[in-house]
Amino acid sequence: MGNSHSLDQRLDRAKKTGILTLTNASLKEISDELLSISTLKNLDLSCNRISEIPIRFETLELLKFLSLAHNRLSVFPTVFASLTKLETLNLSYNQLTGIHVDLSPLVSLKSLNLAHNQLASLPKFASLPKLVSLDISYNRLCQLEGTLEELSQLEEVNLEHNQVEEVPASFVSMKSLKTLRLSFNRIAAFPSELLIDTGLTAIELEGNPFNDLDLVKVEGFDQYQARKKARIDQFIKT
Repeated sequence: MGNSHSLDQRLDRAKKTGILTLTNASLKEISDELLSISTLKNLDLSCNRISEIPIRFETLELLKFLSLAHNRLSVFPTVFASLTKLETLNLSYNQLTGIHVDLSPLVSLKSLNLAHNQLASLPKFASLPKLVSLDISYNRLCQLEGTLEELSQLEEVNLEHNQVEEVPASFVSMKSLKTLRLSFNRIAAFPSELLIDTGLTAIELEGNPFNDLDLVKVEGFDQYQARKKARIDQFIKT
């Protein structure tokens, strides 16, 4: 990470503030100096060349915000599962090909961004009680059955620009779901259960064989449209 005077100053300041931003710094690895700042709560290492996360990263157990966007990670780091206070995790624009980690310890996680990677499949996500936003757009996903169903608090899912052919009816278990972005996939149908038995108020289907005109014909569309209108009216009032 270098020993420049400016870097030393930033590390010293981070010890006091708990916040460290080292973006566009040409970093290839995370130094022991950084990992020794166990009081860090906000760490932004985006736009670097980091390809591996050391096991010592678990010492940063107070982290609430972590961004490693625009790096060179190919494997979802196992050590991240130890960050039980983490609320926001951004791993977009990396080279991730799979997630082979039990994420259930991430009980504080509210936002997970995995956009612009190379994910061809998803694991069955264990219940993450506070996760409300999930972005998996611009990957290579084809199949969603048995993946997100236990995320009962999820409000927004972005699956744009994948290769998804079917929206599982089992997604009806996500009762908090409000926004489902599915543009530019290969979707040929949409399950009525999601229109009838969820809180969906926004469905985006542009660039699919099945589009908004087809959605109008699905049972439950009137209920979906009523929820959508009520949400818009509420937004206008506020």
